[in-house]
Amino acid sequence: KEENEYPYSSKINRINISNGNINDFNKISTIKKLKLIRKSIKKEQPDEIICFFPHILFHIFMATIFSKYNKKLSFAVRANPKKERKELNKNSNKILRFIKRIITQNTGQTTCFSPKLQKKMVIIPNPMYDELFINEKKYSPVPTKIVSVGRLNDQKNYKLAIEAFEIIYQKYSNFEYFIYGAGSLEAELKELIKSKKLENNIHIMGFEKDRNKIYGDKDIFLMTSKFEGMPNALAEAMCMGIPAISTDCDFGPRDLIMNDDMGILLKDYEVETLVNSLESVICDYENYVLKAKKAREILKEKYSFDKVMNIWETMLQKEK
Repeated sequence: KEENEYPYSSKINRINISNGNINDFNKISTIKKLKLIRKSIKKEQPDEIICFFPHILFHIFMATIFSKYNKKLSFAVRANPKKERKELNKNSNKILRFIKRIITQNTGQTTCFSPKLQKKMVIIPNPMYDELFINEKKYSPVPTKIVSVGRLNDQKNYKLAIEAFEIIYQKYSNFEYFIYGAGSLEAELKELIKSKKLENNIHIMGFEKDRNKIYGDKDIFLMTSKFEGMPNALAEAMCMGIPAISTDCDFGPRDLIMNDDMGILLKDYEVETLVNSLESVICDYENYVLKAKKAREILKEKYSFDKVMNIWETMLQKEK
């Protein structure tokens, strides 16, 4: 894409091998794409090449074959390898044996690879940006707002959350549930909400970049995912001091909610389990606020931006 989805440093040289139109890019043959990539790499003469998706790794490997840059490739895992298994097998599973290193975000992701591949792995978690820790959260005396963030698809398992909220609402009619995100299940989820007559209490908010709008006035963060890679939304909510409830899915939640003093990890995907957990937080909110504050400090220490960047720099400097 021509437009930038995220801000980045002016020191970064962004190269577009097509005219920025995704449809035009898709029309380019694979051979031509490989030639354009190879030409760009030769021009830039990189010390390191880090690929963030399996299909990208495949393209870069093929574009740099029989060149010195082929030995400079790393693959950074950014999702759940169990769920990417087909893509890995199709495009790049064999390539992993020949690349320089594999970078994962947590220990769970490493277990998806063979012992031989694990020897070339480096674990580097996502950094928690300083801006998440600037403001002290102002807590409501009584919780009334639940929030979830993520694409509206099957992976995020919003149906479970909505089913649980319906039961919570019957007992706590002043509660509202805010879902930030967009995706293929939007119409289906809205219909489900309508069928339960909860349109005034469950709000599909769409995509929102402003974290303060998302998390600022919310009391409980909820994540019901079936799987993750490293859940940024859960991390952001915890860094902003919100009491958190999450499924103990593969991978990431247990690297953030490391024990019962930091939040709640659901043991199963039963509605009753989730309802009981929500009630625990609602009825003992002051205690869970203290846990959230403690969790915030732990994450600030463990995943600070400077600390994570230092791991990256150490890795790259070590092998120069």
